[in-house]
Amino acid sequence: MVHPRSRHLHERWFGRAIAAPLSTAMFLAIPWQVALVVVTMAWLAVWIAVKRGFDLVAKVVPALRRGPARLYGWAANATLASPESAPYLATIVGLGIYVPALLGLSVWYQIRIAGVGSGGHVNWVAVFVYQALWLGPNHLFFAHVATLIHHLGHQRNAFKPWFRPIGNFIVGMLGVFYGHVPGNYPIGHVRIHHKFDNGPEDLTSTMALDRGSFSGWLRYRQQFILFWSGVSVVRYFLQRKRPDAAWIQARGMLIFYGLILAVTAWNWEIGFAYLILPHIIIINFISAINFTWHMFIDPKDPGNVYTNSICILEAQQDVWNEAHHISHHALPQAPWSRMPDHFRDKRDEYMANRANIFRDTQVFEIFVLCLAGRVDKLAERFVDLGGTLSREEVIALLRERLRPVPPVPASHGEAAVELAA
Repeated sequence: MVHPRSRHLHERWFGRAIAAPLSTAMFLAIPWQVALVVVTMAWLAVWIAVKRGFDLVAKVVPALRRGPARLYGWAANATLASPESAPYLATIVGLGIYVPALLGLSVWYQIRIAGVGSGGHVNWVAVFVYQALWLGPNHLFFAHVATLIHHLGHQRNAFKPWFRPIGNFIVGMLGVFYGHVPGNYPIGHVRIHHKFDNGPEDLTSTMALDRGSFSGWLRYRQQFILFWSGVSVVRYFLQRKRPDAAWIQARGMLIFYGLILAVTAWNWEIGFAYLILPHIIIINFISAINFTWHMFIDPKDPGNVYTNSICILEAQQDVWNEAHHISHHALPQAPWSRMPDHFRDKRDEYMANRANIFRDTQVFEIFVLCLAGRVDKLAERFVDLGGTLSREEVIALLRERLRPVPPVPASHGEAAVELAA
């Protein structure tokens, strides 16, 4: 039996009463986050220079690359269930050692040197250094952890049975350190976002928003706070009489926010600097990323996966083909390595639908250009596979797809949901 959907939490007054003050308070972190962006982008230049230097040396001494590659291949084969998952191991092991050690060293400094807990206060320069190193060059460390958690939310049994408890523990630990509430991806993301593909029933739908404005993203961030925290996800499943799914998300909330509460009760400065502020930073980043993945929607066909997601070819920064977001929504369970295949195999469909394809850009550049009203600049990155659109027509197309799309009336099947789902 099909019923009109009930209003989402972010559409109700009490949901807005929760999210609006939190979203407003998060503005205080914007200058800090902008400074982190500048520093990590500068770090990227150093990172690239070092990598190029190593590549030159490795050409002269191939053993520098060949030996570690063999060891890595052996370790990946011993721990991961398929060769396609092999790249995950570097993030799991590398950041699984690096981030806890970095956090421990920084907190040790605050307690033993700055004197936190014995009359001293947190040294915010040390916190800034920690967070810059935690994000990585141009946010690459954050991007790898976030993408890994996303992929494992879709992929079951990525690890060999003997390694599964170890791998799941490390990934869960990294998720908490990077502001992820446990359970959100396999429950909220997979079972809601991918079920409705940014439609009106989706808790993270961008359809009804003005996606070419800063105010549109601010409204979305309120919606996203309720989703990312798990509050709207728990409510969603309880309404549909799915306490099992609701409990998985609620359990993750208890772990995550229980840890924050415990640490903050011990010392509020440490709790804020090392858990709450990173959580805010990640909400800002991922809400901007999700907003951009579904920024362009064809108002005549809002359910069309080719025109309600985006694809970035030759992305300036991409982790495990996340930039092929159209492919990801068309084949949500397909391994990351096969995402470009969908573009090649379905090229005619991409062309026929005038899919949202861009080249030589990245998600944050698209986000900034659209919110700054520079669709004309973004049009230079648009890929017209048919080769029939003028620059002015591309600009007009993009502007049309940024406009709010009114929800389909509840009398239509597209705007209804089965309570048993």
